[in-house]
Amino acid sequence: MLKCTFCSGKITLKESKRLGLGSMLLFSCKNNCAKQNPFPTCPTIAKLQNYSVNRRAALAMRCVGGSRAELQTFCGLMNIPPPVSKSTYQFLNQTLQKSTEKSQAESLTKAAKEEHNMNDNSDMADEGGVRDCDVSVDGSWMARRHSSNIGTTSAIGCVTGKILDTETHSKACKSCDYWEQKDKTSDGYKKWRDSHIATCSVTHQGSSGAMEADSAVTMFNRSVELHQLRYKRYIGDGDNNSFKKVHDSKPYGADCPVEKIECVGHVQKRMGTRLRNLKRDLKGKPLSDGKTIGGKGRLTDAQIDKKTTYYGNAIRGNKNNLEAMRKAIWAVYFHKQSSDTFAIHNLCNDEWCGYRKAEAAGTVKQYKHTNNLPVAIMDVIKPIFKSLSDNSLDKMFRRLHPECE
Repeated sequence: MLKCTFCSGKITLKESKRLGLGSMLLFSCKNNCAKQNPFPTCPTIAKLQNYSVNRRAALAMRCVGGSRAELQTFCGLMNIPPPVSKSTYQFLNQTLQKSTEKSQAESLTKAAKEEHNMNDNSDMADEGGVRDCDVSVDGSWMARRHSSNIGTTSAIGCVTGKILDTETHSKACKSCDYWEQKDKTSDGYKKWRDSHIATCSVTHQGSSGAMEADSAVTMFNRSVELHQLRYKRYIGDGDNNSFKKVHDSKPYGADCPVEKIECVGHVQKRMGTRLRNLKRDLKGKPLSDGKTIGGKGRLTDAQIDKKTTYYGNAIRGNKNNLEAMRKAIWAVYFHKQSSDTFAIHNLCNDEWCGYRKAEAAGTVKQYKHTNNLPVAIMDVIKPIFKSLSDNSLDKMFRRLHPECE
């Protein structure tokens, strides 16, 4: 359908060069009567002498947790050209790492400035403009059950809800794993050891669970230098070891101790965790009514999620009254235990309890209890309600964050 403008000959599309997923194409006349300028299939990166699609593919693999091997499999199944070589792929990853680190630094600095400005009503730490703020500290690991070799911890500003700082620790090094199996008396091993000390990726010694605590200490100690902020109050997730290490390190001196306050979300999560652990431990075992704990009409995951939500609502709705908070927690328990033959709603709130609403309307005889749990189930979960509403709730109440909704 195309013709040469000089000889009206047939025009063909040719690939003059290919690098990974990118190509350089040109239109060619069979008589070669005119020189054609090639054009790329995608934008090129002049400094890298590469096509942008290759860098984009490397970034895509990083985002989905894949590597060059997975990208190669994908290209083969899609019947498209293979990716770039291993050395080029590693170079692209290094370039992405530098760009990511730069973007991260800019994002953290911007978030810290917002947190600094939004805490302008707080007491100044000194004449240098250092301000106090509250941060939430939480860690995450590459693998579950605190057995991962890599863990990262973030400090999140309470006012902005943005990440102010991050710290990553690693217990693994591929190079160390390789060379430690070699002859340690050889010249090659000695040469590697001397040059590897500065580049070793191992930054943590000890258990994986301790990564969060060590990272928190590091972030607290550099907060003033980095952002002119003092993380005065530590919003914890129930991990007392992390707070204890931060408190004992005295990052802002003995005269300015770090305080701990509780996050309702993390306190609420304890109910769900306890109930799921109980369900797992009693799986297949008969209860007092001869039935197991799971199944239809029993302690299902949906029931656990509801109780967890109701427990959190009881805390949020009574954060200024400890006794009312305890009463609301037990109201959830007795409400779920109540039945048409044995109703216990004296602790319930008129706003959410259908039985109390029916009493007020004079229609209690027509009211039917639905979605309640058998007494056998309620008996085995009663210790959990007791544990999460006993005197330890008093300590949590005193440290409850006022804005943690």
